[in-house]
Amino acid sequence: GSRPYYARNWFERTFGRVEPWMEMVAAASGADMRPDRGGGGGGGIFPTDGDFNGMRITYNVSGIQLGEFEDVEGFTTRRNYTGTVAPGRITISGSASMQSGWEATLRVLVRAGNASADEDWTIVSPGSQSFEVSIDVPEGANLTFPTPQFVIRLTGRFSTAGAGSTQVSRGLQVGGNLEECADAGEARRAAADAEWRAEVERTLRELGYQQSPAGREVARMQEAARGGAAAWQEYVDERHRELAAQETEAERDFDRLEQALAAGGDVWDNYVRTGDADAPPSRPPLPPEETAQRPTPADPQPADMPGDIGGLQVGTGGEGGRVTGAANHFDRTDGITGVLHYEDKPDGIVAVAIWERDGNELARGERPIGGTGWVSFSIAMQEGRDLPPGNYTLTIVAGDTIIGRKTFTVGGAQG
Repeated sequence: GSRPYYARNWFERTFGRVEPWMEMVAAASGADMRPDRGGGGGGGIFPTDGDFNGMRITYNVSGIQLGEFEDVEGFTTRRNYTGTVAPGRITISGSASMQSGWEATLRVLVRAGNASADEDWTIVSPGSQSFEVSIDVPEGANLTFPTPQFVIRLTGRFSTAGAGSTQVSRGLQVGGNLEECADAGEARRAAADAEWRAEVERTLRELGYQQSPAGREVARMQEAARGGAAAWQEYVDERHRELAAQETEAERDFDRLEQALAAGGDVWDNYVRTGDADAPPSRPPLPPEETAQRPTPADPQPADMPGDIGGLQVGTGGEGGRVTGAANHFDRTDGITGVLHYEDKPDGIVAVAIWERDGNELARGERPIGGTGWVSFSIAMQEGRDLPPGNYTLTIVAGDTIIGRKTFTVGGAQG
């Protein structure tokens, strides 16, 4: 609440409120005028010496921790403060005088959080006006946006000399944009966090969450966290034991897959063939009609490679079940993609792609397939390097059957 201020004696009628003068005298005598948590404030006279176009402001600020100020001259001459603010009462008081010109408008504004006050008066020259404007900033108020500030602005209107005189304006202003006091910001954040936690607990109680398995688990976790490092480690170890005992068959299947991938070689081949990485080693068998055509690793010649089967195509790229840049020979490329269309395959069967160059296996990949559709596999070099020249074979096996094969060459080794 702000209110008009009425002078009580001749001193206040002439110079304004007594309190700013008392604080100025105390500060000049070496007293520490800095308050705690953004309270207190300061005051002064602007301009300090003389006046500005007959205008002068005497002011006192409380509830704001004022910092440094800078005086800037211009058509509106300003004293700009820095400072911090915290919850509590903020009061801007003092007086303004106008000794020349026609009249002046006095405006006093103060804003912090959602609290604000903005009042103005008219001063007929020569004359003065006392003021006092206050706001109450509650605990927990957000003092970061909008930016807290205070402004005391005196705008005078004057006429130029001569027959063709016109009206001009000049201004005198004291004010500053403020920051939230560090202690106040920490207290506000702590209060907001406590409020949020209380709201979560209330909602959980209303929903009966504490009585659910998940709710009881959260309670166990919270109790362990409150018990320190040893209690928390004991909780973690216990949960590991519980989860291991509760592992489903699907989770155990995934563990076997992960172990087979890490081992590679014959272990992976056994897993692909049987689903069991511990089964006796064996390569996926080839159909009888294909076995005789299978080249040995010692015979890399293109003419001796088996023929293409299954409609498998290879190219420099692939999208939507089709290859791009399809060919049997590639002068140079950093990658090859193969696409195979299939029909009437059992659901959940795994297609394994085997990439070979000159009879030596380079890489393997696998995809689950089923029904009717298509599957693609790719091989590529890193850092933009080209595939080395040679005779390549891409063979795709599903279960114990070769469902696709494609031979091609890269570089100068054409078949």
